[in-house]
Amino acid sequence: MRWNNYCDFLVILLSFVIITACSKEDANNGENVIEPGINTPPLAMAVSVLDIRYNRATVSWEQAIDADDDTLHYSLFLGDSLISSNINTAYLYNFVNLLPATSYHGTVLVSDSINDPVIVNFNFTTPKYITTFSKVYHNDICTPGAGTSIEQTSDKGYIIAGVIACETLYTYLLKIDSLGYEQWNKTFDITGSTLRYRAIEALNGDFILVSNKSIVRTDPIGNTMWQFNDVGDFLDYFDIIETSDQELFAVGISAGQAIMTKLSKSGALLWKKSISDESFIFHLSMCETGDGNFAILGSIQKDLVSSFGILKIDHEGELIWEKVFETPDSDYAYSIKLTMDNGFILSGFTLKYFDVATIIKTNSEGDMEWLNTISNDALNTHAFDITQTKQGDYVFCGSTEYYKERTILQKLDANGSFLWEVIYKPENQMDYIWVPRDIKQTLDNGFVLTGIKNFIWNGNYEENGLWVLKTDPLGRL
Repeated sequence: MRWNNYCDFLVILLSFVIITACSKEDANNGENVIEPGINTPPLAMAVSVLDIRYNRATVSWEQAIDADDDTLHYSLFLGDSLISSNINTAYLYNFVNLLPATSYHGTVLVSDSINDPVIVNFNFTTPKYITTFSKVYHNDICTPGAGTSIEQTSDKGYIIAGVIACETLYTYLLKIDSLGYEQWNKTFDITGSTLRYRAIEALNGDFILVSNKSIVRTDPIGNTMWQFNDVGDFLDYFDIIETSDQELFAVGISAGQAIMTKLSKSGALLWKKSISDESFIFHLSMCETGDGNFAILGSIQKDLVSSFGILKIDHEGELIWEKVFETPDSDYAYSIKLTMDNGFILSGFTLKYFDVATIIKTNSEGDMEWLNTISNDALNTHAFDITQTKQGDYVFCGSTEYYKERTILQKLDANGSFLWEVIYKPENQMDYIWVPRDIKQTLDNGFVLTGIKNFIWNGNYEENGLWVLKTDPLGRL
């Protein structure tokens, strides 16, 4: 009987202990309870790796939390090497002299000098080396000018068309190498009123320049081989394409009419045609279509309102179809490019109370798939040129104006949604114009732009002129 009473007592006591323990755990939401008088290590903190470049990176970490308010010290390792120890103020470190295209492993240790240190790991990989530069170019005898088109050439350098001012305005052809060093420049007395000129590399390594009423073919070092001069009134050529059979197709506007001109490889006129009954203003841009024809983007004016309009033209200069994107506002078109799905991406701007950049994606038949307008909280924002990246996204260059014009580079995904943006502007300057006109993705997946850099009240001649900007894949210098 006594034994039974003793067993009952143990059962009751054990039940009380279990219930009490569970009650304590519930009261603390299942967390371990730190007993008074026991010093505990700090909690692990978040570690981030920022601004990873081919030769540098920044590691940053949050201040660790210590329940005992002990003084904390941080140590930083990269691989097995101690980089810095006893850090107790700054919570970041800039790694330099890293190797490109290399994976790194590191640790941040935090210690309160009482308990074992807490270890937090981080990893990152540097990208391959990317050439970047920002340079201004001048002719020896003329004042600074502006770039209007840029193409990467077969030698991995660049050919730039633009304008410079001597006694009058001249068309300018500039060749630079892959690092941005000038190789040669040429001037041509063929400048018109539009200040929009284009140069392309021909299939055989020559260069083709279109400007005002003239089309010029040069050899690989810029010497003129032939020059075609049109006799049309109020005519400006804007864009040119060389086909696989080395024939040339140029588009322009003559007295409001869109015209196409076909030349032979030797510069002989094969035909010249009006390609639309619409009234065009402002500018034309052209690309080849997926089926080997041509798509031409322009600004079609009706009843004093301008709209984006696309013409699809065959190799005989005949209209296949025409699409006009009418809105209540006036829209002005700058650029058209063929996309991976054989559709088209268009850029320009819409004239509202303040101008907004306008991007339109169409299918192969010119039907709109999406439209995006970008204001950037600026007085005026323009999208001068756009390109589709090898990854299928889109990057446009333009200007955004806050009482001065700054260069904007913005990336959109395949559906037109914002991914990232970089704005280029000088520090501590009040009056300046930094405006790009053309953009291309380069062989290293970076971007190259050309335009004008001008400090209005800055007398430094070297800082003003035709500008070329080469960035990495994220738009960084």
